[in-house]
Amino acid sequence: GQVTKIVVLAFGYTLYTPPVPTFSDVPPDSPFYSYVETAVRGGIVSGYADGTFRPGNDVTRGQFSKIVVVAAAWTLLNPPVPTFSDVPPDHPFYTYVETALSHSVIAGYADGTFLPNYSARRGQIAKIVYLAVDGGK
Repeated sequence: GQVTKIVVLAFGYTLYTPPVPTFSDVPPDSPFYSYVETAVRGGIVSGYADGTFRPGNDVTRGQFSKIVVVAAAWTLLNPPVPTFSDVPPDHPFYTYVETALSHSVIAGYADGTFLPNYSARRGQIAKIVYLAVDGGK
């Protein structure tokens, strides 16, 4: 929920507040309702097969790479050789991680990993959004 608010505000999306919620766990009285709905409408996020969004869950580094790349409307890159040992070409977030990396908004670790399934930390989220909004290269 918090990530949708940060991204929607940072990228200047016009808030969308539909009369009927998309997700069973983000009702109209939720403080994140308009931000989640705006992010869904913009194709930035989607929910789970059970009709929930789970606004209190952490966002992973892989998920956040996708969120930022989509919000920034960057063309996806699909290099033949992966940059990170734990994000191979068949990984669901491969093109998003590689694209975010090409814009210099993310980085990996000294051991050559990205840790796409680890939770993104607040400081990382702030830095990535700032760099992406600032233009990313």
